[in-house]
Amino acid sequence: MPKRIVECFVVDILLSIDRVKRYSAQISSAEKLFADELVMSCILRELGIIGEAMRHVVTATKLQQFIRPLWHGVVDFRTVVTREYFRLDFDEIFIIIKKHVPALEREMFQLVKELAGDPKLHAALQKAKGELAMMKRKESLTYVKKLEKLLK
Repeated sequence: MPKRIVECFVVDILLSIDRVKRYSAQISSAEKLFADELVMSCILRELGIIGEAMRHVVTATKLQQFIRPLWHGVVDFRTVVTREYFRLDFDEIFIIIKKHVPALEREMFQLVKELAGDPKLHAALQKAKGELAMMKRKESLTYVKKLEKLLK
Protein backbone atom coordinates (compact mmCIF):
# COMPACT_ATOMS: atom_id res chain seq x y z
CA MET A 1 0.00 0.00 0.00
CA PRO A 2 1.47 3.38 -0.96
CA LYS A 3 2.22 5.89 1.74
CA ARG A 4 -0.51 8.52 2.21
CA ILE A 5 0.31 12.19 2.01
CA VAL A 6 -0.12 14.16 5.24
CA GLU A 7 -2.87 16.29 3.70
CA CYS A 8 -5.06 13.16 3.55
CA PHE A 9 -4.66 12.81 7.32
CA VAL A 10 -5.73 16.44 7.78
CA VAL A 11 -8.89 15.67 5.80
CA ASP A 12 -9.41 12.47 7.82
CA ILE A 13 -9.28 14.46 11.05
CA LEU A 14 -11.83 16.96 9.83
CA LEU A 15 -14.20 14.27 8.53
CA SER A 16 -14.01 12.42 11.84
CA ILE A 17 -14.63 15.66 13.74
CA ASP A 18 -17.72 16.21 11.62
CA ARG A 19 -18.94 12.69 12.39
CA VAL A 20 -18.36 13.12 16.13
CA LYS A 21 -20.34 16.35 16.08
CA ARG A 22 -23.18 14.78 14.08
CA TYR A 23 -23.31 11.59 16.14
CA SER A 24 -23.33 13.51 19.42
CA ALA A 25 -25.69 16.32 18.39
CA GLN A 26 -28.65 14.87 20.32
CA ILE A 27 -26.59 13.74 23.33
CA SER A 28 -27.11 16.18 26.20
CA SER A 29 -25.22 14.49 29.04
CA ALA A 30 -22.50 11.97 29.81
CA GLU A 31 -25.18 9.64 31.13
CA LYS A 32 -27.05 9.71 27.82
CA LEU A 33 -23.80 9.16 25.97
CA PHE A 34 -22.95 6.16 28.14
CA ALA A 35 -26.46 4.75 27.73
CA ASP A 36 -26.35 4.80 23.93
CA GLU A 37 -23.99 1.96 23.08
CA LEU A 38 -24.10 2.48 19.32
CA VAL A 39 -23.41 6.22 19.45
CA MET A 40 -20.70 5.72 22.07
CA SER A 41 -18.96 3.07 19.97
CA CYS A 42 -19.12 5.22 16.84
CA ILE A 43 -17.76 8.27 18.65
CA LEU A 44 -14.91 6.31 20.24
CA ARG A 45 -13.93 4.95 16.82
CA GLU A 46 -13.87 8.45 15.34
CA LEU A 47 -11.83 9.76 18.28
CA GLY A 48 -9.36 6.94 17.63
CA ILE A 49 -9.16 7.91 13.96
CA ILE A 50 -8.58 11.54 14.91
CA GLY A 51 -5.72 10.54 17.21
CA GLU A 52 -4.10 8.22 14.70
CA ALA A 53 -4.34 10.76 11.88
CA MET A 54 -3.03 13.48 14.21
CA ARG A 55 0.02 11.29 14.89
CA HIS A 56 0.90 11.67 11.21
CA VAL A 57 0.18 15.40 11.23
CA VAL A 58 2.34 16.24 14.27
CA THR A 59 5.29 14.29 12.85
CA ALA A 60 5.10 15.80 9.36
CA THR A 61 8.12 17.99 8.74
CA LYS A 62 6.25 20.33 6.39
CA LEU A 63 3.62 21.12 9.06
CA GLN A 64 5.87 21.75 12.05
CA GLN A 65 5.32 25.52 12.00
CA PHE A 66 1.56 25.00 12.36
CA ILE A 67 1.50 22.32 15.08
CA ARG A 68 -0.19 23.26 18.35
CA PRO A 69 1.23 21.75 21.56
CA LEU A 70 -2.15 20.30 22.59
CA TRP A 71 -2.31 18.22 19.41
CA HIS A 72 0.14 15.80 21.01
CA GLY A 73 -2.52 15.15 23.65
CA VAL A 74 -4.91 14.14 20.89
CA VAL A 75 -2.41 11.47 19.87
CA ASP A 76 -2.04 10.33 23.47
CA PHE A 77 -5.82 10.12 23.92
CA ARG A 78 -6.00 7.73 20.97
CA THR A 79 -3.91 5.30 23.02
CA VAL A 80 -6.40 5.51 25.87
CA VAL A 81 -9.36 4.95 23.53
CA THR A 82 -7.84 1.97 21.75
CA ARG A 83 -5.66 0.30 24.37
CA GLU A 84 -6.85 1.45 27.76
CA TYR A 85 -10.57 1.61 26.99
CA PHE A 86 -11.36 0.17 30.42
CA ARG A 87 -10.14 3.45 31.95
CA LEU A 88 -12.52 5.67 29.99
CA ASP A 89 -14.24 8.40 31.94
CA PHE A 90 -17.54 9.14 30.19
CA ASP A 91 -17.85 12.56 31.83
CA GLU A 92 -14.46 13.43 30.34
CA ILE A 93 -15.42 12.04 26.94
CA PHE A 94 -18.62 14.11 26.99
CA ILE A 95 -16.54 17.24 27.67
CA ILE A 96 -14.12 16.26 24.91
CA ILE A 97 -16.84 15.84 22.30
CA LYS A 98 -18.78 18.95 23.28
CA LYS A 99 -15.90 21.34 24.02
CA HIS A 100 -12.55 20.09 22.75
CA VAL A 101 -13.64 18.58 19.44
CA PRO A 102 -15.21 21.87 18.22
CA ALA A 103 -12.07 23.73 19.35
CA LEU A 104 -9.90 21.25 17.46
CA GLU A 105 -12.10 21.75 14.41
CA ARG A 106 -11.45 25.51 14.51
CA GLU A 107 -7.71 24.87 14.76
CA MET A 108 -7.84 22.42 11.85
CA PHE A 109 -9.82 24.94 9.79
CA GLN A 110 -7.00 27.39 10.43
CA LEU A 111 -4.48 24.79 9.26
CA VAL A 112 -6.53 24.21 6.10
CA LYS A 113 -6.52 27.96 5.45
CA GLU A 114 -2.73 28.00 5.87
CA LEU A 115 -2.46 25.18 3.34
CA ALA A 116 -4.95 26.72 0.89
CA GLY A 117 -2.37 27.12 -1.87
CA ASP A 118 -1.04 23.59 -1.55
CA PRO A 119 -2.11 21.40 -4.50
CA LYS A 120 -1.70 18.32 -2.31
CA LEU A 121 -4.49 19.54 -0.01
CA HIS A 122 -6.76 20.03 -3.01
CA ALA A 123 -5.85 16.53 -4.23
CA ALA A 124 -6.64 15.09 -0.78
CA LEU A 125 -10.04 16.79 -0.80
CA GLN A 126 -10.78 15.48 -4.30
CA LYS A 127 -9.77 11.97 -3.27
CA ALA A 128 -12.03 12.17 -0.21
CA LYS A 129 -14.92 13.47 -2.33
CA GLY A 130 -14.55 10.57 -4.75
CA GLU A 131 -14.49 7.97 -1.99
CA LEU A 132 -17.41 9.55 -0.13
CA ALA A 133 -19.47 9.81 -3.32
CA MET A 134 -18.82 6.15 -4.07
CA MET A 135 -20.04 5.24 -0.56
CA LYS A 136 -22.99 7.65 -0.86
CA ARG A 137 -21.99 9.57 2.28
CA LYS A 138 -24.03 12.72 1.66
CA GLU A 139 -23.37 14.40 5.01
CA SER A 140 -19.63 13.94 4.71
CA LEU A 141 -19.68 15.16 1.10
CA THR A 142 -21.46 18.31 2.26
CA TYR A 143 -18.74 18.80 4.85
CA VAL A 144 -15.96 18.43 2.24
CA LYS A 145 -17.69 21.08 0.14
CA LYS A 146 -17.65 23.34 3.21
CA LEU A 147 -13.89 22.74 3.47
CA GLU A 148 -13.45 23.64 -0.18
CA LYS A 149 -15.25 26.94 0.43
CA LEU A 150 -12.70 27.72 3.15
CA LEU A 151 -10.00 27.46 0.52
CA LYS A 152 -11.53 30.11 -1.75
